[in-house]
Formats: sequence, C-alpha cells, structure tokens
Amino acid sequence: MADIQIMSIAFPTIYQIGDKAKIISYNFTQSPRYIKTGDEIGYDYSGGTKSIQAQYPSIEAYSRPVNPGAHYSIALKITPDTVGNFTIFAKTVAIPHTSNNSHFPYSGIKDHQNEYVESFSVIVEQ
Repeated sequence: MADIQIMSIAFPTIYQIGDKAKIISYNFTQSPRYIKTGDEIGYDYSGGTKSIQAQYPSIEAYSRPVNPGAHYSIALKITPDTVGNFTIFAKTVAIPHTSNNSHFPYSGIKDHQNEYVESFSVIVEQ
C-alpha cells in the first residue's frame, strides 16, 4: 500500500501550459497542480529528497492516503496551438518508492526527472 499515489502528465514540446491544457475533472483526493518550467520538482524516484528544476510544464494529480483497491483518474482538454508534433509523457509513482513495482511504466524512456514515462505523440494539422 502506498501513502501517496502521483499521476503526472507532462508536455515536453511546449514551454508553458497557458490555455493548452485544462483540467476537466478528477477523482484524486488532493487538487491537481500545474508545474511550470523552472519549478523545483522531485528527481529519481526520491520522494522529494532530490530535486531539479522542471525543463517543461506538467500537471500532477495525487491521492493521500491511498486506499487499497482505489482507482483514480483525471480528464484533461488539450488544445495544441501550433502545427506539428505534440508529445505528452504520462507516469504514475507511489511513495514510499520501495521497488520497481512502485512506478509505471517500469522501463523505457526517461523524462527530465530521470523517471520512466509512457510517451504519446500526435501530429497537429491545420
């Protein structure tokens, strides 16, 4: 069982979220927060004991406490404002982080926090 469960949705191809991503709904126990480029954020699954500056914006939603069997979700409306590739990184991390089973995905590419992410891209056309 985790004390905290964090869901992070990051936007590595933009500098600031502005009105490009809006939170429509969520059922996490805590209010989601917008992370701006340059904000101090946790690093390397450290639970906040190591930190770096965010290289791109993200949205974090989390629950504390996390009840066994609980399911959490967040709905966003994302509106890219430029033509071309638009990428989103998604991950979830449990704290305390005790093993590789404390995060998803378990492998693959890593983000600016040195943590594994699922990468999703779309081509935005006019």
